[in-house]
Amino acid sequence: MDCPKCSRKCGQDDKFCSECGYKLCSASTPVTAGRVRATDVKSRSVTLCWESPVSMEGVSYEIHIIYGCEGRKPRRHISAPNTTTAALSDLKPGMAYNFSVTAVFLSGSHRKISSTCIHTKPSAPRSVRATDVESRSARLCWERPVRMEGVSYEIHITYSCEGEEPRSHICAPNATTAALSDLKPGMEYNFNITAVLPNGICSKTSSTCIHTNSEEETTNNRSSLGPEAEAEDGSSYLAQSSDVCEAAEVDSLSSEDQEMDIFLSPVKCL
Repeated sequence: MDCPKCSRKCGQDDKFCSECGYKLCSASTPVTAGRVRATDVKSRSVTLCWESPVSMEGVSYEIHIIYGCEGRKPRRHISAPNTTTAALSDLKPGMAYNFSVTAVFLSGSHRKISSTCIHTKPSAPRSVRATDVESRSARLCWERPVRMEGVSYEIHITYSCEGEEPRSHICAPNATTAALSDLKPGMEYNFNITAVLPNGICSKTSSTCIHTNSEEETTNNRSSLGPEAEAEDGSSYLAQSSDVCEAAEVDSLSSEDQEMDIFLSPVKCL
């Protein structure tokens, strides 16, 4: 093997270079592996930390980080030898990544320091809002998490009001709305929506707050709809007074009388 410091040809079992006295990293004296760990894991980025390789004083080398996930080609990140951290920000949400940290010498030889595997967080549902707020129900709407194509996940909704235990509702990943009908009238509800992977890793939480109508407000709102109102089962019906119905019957009879008069009127032949 070559000495990393002076490039002199040394024996495979030599512990020191005969030219410069440098301690060699041969098979019998390998570089001590430094533990790699991940910190600050997000949906599209992660920070890696590792321990510097030992017995490398005065040696020119670089730290190469090779990483990849299923369906993507491996990528490479190069750091200076004196660094022990690297921020990687081109990751895909909700994926398992393998990271391998290696010390690469100028001669082209390399020594693997360590490796680790992390799972990026899923991206969060966006633009959460409430519509169709009634006394006992509301409909939530949101935009799908981005860059999650091919990733298995669920949408989890948790909600509660003062004096009640939090409740949960689970939606399919392609859902963008949810109708919740077990609410209490006149109460303030907090809704939290997250994307959850099969292994339990959650995205950031998107939230919204609503105040359900009182029973009186709901009744007044339905009354203000006019002739066409909403029934309890969600269907619409025509609300008409008896006077209107009677007037309609009179008009109908008048029309029939006029038709009879026309039919019975004498016809003069020329």
